[in-house]
Amino acid sequence: MITVFVIGRVIFGLFIVFSGFNHIKNFKHTRAYTQSLGVPASGFLTVLTGLMLLFGGISFLLWQWVDLGILVLVLFFVPVTLIAHAFWKKKDTTQRVTEMHSFMGNMMILGLLLIIFPLLY
Repeated sequence: MITVFVIGRVIFGLFIVFSGFNHIKNFKHTRAYTQSLGVPASGFLTVLTGLMLLFGGISFLLWQWVDLGILVLVLFFVPVTLIAHAFWKKKDTTQRVTEMHSFMGNMMILGLLLIIFPLLY
């Protein structure tokens, strides 16, 4: 079972690190998107949230400071999910469905993080 655990941890960690890397690599696009949502200090928050994803993903990959990594990821996913993927605000059906899928995916990640956290202690 330890092998399955390590494989799952690596897959999850790499997915989050990849997301953080792309978040920063595509800085102009990410910042423009957050600006379009009316998020203040979008440039600063784009970098901060990218670093949050990188830290959280690396904490899973190395299995170090995982409790802090989970906290950082929860602090990332809650506002991002509610602000950036507010599907209920979309009038266009295609946009609503796209944002709902992103919302649901983020909620699944949040659920996973909340399941793992108490198992650390």
